[in-house]
Amino acid sequence: FVLLQLLKNQSRYTMRVPGQKFKKHQRFLKTYSFGFWGRSQNVFRLTKAKVVRGLQHAKRGRHLRRRKASNLWNYRIGAASAEHDIAYSRFVGALRKDNITINRKMLADLALNEPYTFRELSEHAKLCCVKYFIPPSHYFMHKNF
Repeated sequence: FVLLQLLKNQSRYTMRVPGQKFKKHQRFLKTYSFGFWGRSQNVFRLTKAKVVRGLQHAKRGRHLRRRKASNLWNYRIGAASAEHDIAYSRFVGALRKDNITINRKMLADLALNEPYTFRELSEHAKLCCVKYFIPPSHYFMHKNF
């Protein structure tokens, strides 16, 4: 009976050997640590921290890339609408009032690649501004040509 209790207590304090699941986790992280400099490529503790940090930065980078693309579309639409003497806010507001649902990505593409189509849209937006009583922009009121 005492020997049995000793064996039970001994098994409780035995060292845990990393099993198959842990090795699989190590291999998984090792695939992401390819190209890291120094020990952070081989040593698991360093690899784990670096990979997690790298994935966090990658997520942030994806969000920043989308934000930059959206800003670029807005700049392009603003520049093209200024060419046709209508402010960006009036242009987008008039299209929205008239239920023309073209997203900003497509509007920017039209402004860049289809200038005649964009000109027709801007002319339509000017008519909608009169129709829906959208006030003129101060930028184009005092513009000298």
